[in-house]
Amino acid sequence: MEFAILGPLEVRTRTGTRIRLGGARQERLLAALLLHPGGAVPVPRLVDAVWEDRPPATADRQVRNLAGLLRRAFRKADPTGPPVLLTDGRGYRIPLDDHGLDSRLFADTVARSRRTAAAGQQSAAAAGLRQALSLWRGPVLDGLTGQLIDAGAVPLDELRLTAWEDCLDLDAALGRHRASIPELTGLVADHPLRERFVGQLMRALHASGRTADALTVHRRFTGRLAEELGLDPSPELRRLNLALLTAGVDPQPDPGPGGADPAAGPAAAGPHTAVPRAAGPRSAVPPTAGHPGGPPDERAGTVRAAAASRGGTGPDPGPEADTSDGGTGPRPGVPAPVPVPAQLPPSLATFTGRDAELAALDAFAEAAATIDDQDPGPAPGRAASPPPGSAPPPGSAPSPAAPGSARAPWSSNGRTGSAAGSPAASSTPTCTASPPSRR
Repeated sequence: MEFAILGPLEVRTRTGTRIRLGGARQERLLAALLLHPGGAVPVPRLVDAVWEDRPPATADRQVRNLAGLLRRAFRKADPTGPPVLLTDGRGYRIPLDDHGLDSRLFADTVARSRRTAAAGQQSAAAAGLRQALSLWRGPVLDGLTGQLIDAGAVPLDELRLTAWEDCLDLDAALGRHRASIPELTGLVADHPLRERFVGQLMRALHASGRTADALTVHRRFTGRLAEELGLDPSPELRRLNLALLTAGVDPQPDPGPGGADPAAGPAAAGPHTAVPRAAGPRSAVPPTAGHPGGPPDERAGTVRAAAASRGGTGPDPGPEADTSDGGTGPRPGVPAPVPVPAQLPPSLATFTGRDAELAALDAFAEAAATIDDQDPGPAPGRAASPPPGSAPPPGSAPSPAAPGSARAPWSSNGRTGSAAGSPAASSTPTCTASPPSRR
């Protein structure tokens, strides 16, 4: 017998004659057995596959009756053939040594094709994977539903998608970029969150001269991934997008020696993949942990440059050393360090250590306060005040100041303080300089 579950359930004889089964219960029972090829399935599990959550009280007996009906149908279709349904302990099994199953043939062909690809025969491996994919006629056991059937279909669906991805990687390695675009477009539409398909479509579009469309595919995938799952693309896909922005990417993944092993999963960016480096001090690359001013190499380079501008000495400059003409240059045989971008520029040495400047400002403030506390004497061009108790000169107005007051204290606004209502209080300037404030 030949059994097919990669699509609607079908049973055919060795001559190709299709066998009609007697109802949905027989189909469910046979599907549960074929999802576990070669293994025995216990009767309680078969009961769950046939009736789900509401089995009748006589479910075990009915399962045995259904198994008997299947045996008679197979014997009638092929009287001389080997037995199909065997009793094994408290369950049943279908021996596949004498019968065929398309899901097992598919898995064996995929495994053989992957070994062929690992041996460097990419064209033969791609043809083998195409042959395996042609066995699929639709979803697994199309038309039958149930928890046990759905759970058994998941591994087969995943194997199909990974085999498809491997086949498309081999097509890209063989230069079939333009021919694979329609196929990849349909796969991305059917599986919009399958990241490997997205990356393959981006590479194929770029290799066909449609880099703008490749970037659009990435933008749509990123938006959908964030909206539905709140996730970001993988680092591999982000690197591919950045490389496409610079138009310096090898559109096909690095196959490695003898071709890529499709079983290894998505190919990362190879040695020929160009990843742009952000320029400027305000790059998006975060600073190194523990160095808020940026990575140690960049901060050391800034300190060396500041020390050279002051003519001072500093730590060993490392790969950069003084040259004969007084400048700096790379030491012989030592490569110059590559500047690493940081999110914020490092602190400059010229803006630190201002103790001398602050001390000078403090001295100036203290000197101004001392001068203000002393009697400065008559200002140039102004008559000296008569000593206390002496008569004022003829024609002069009497002093309005109160007896015993020398002068008003120093004020921060440059004017002297005096008694309220004094007409001379606001007209006698003293010290117009304000004390400097420390920053």
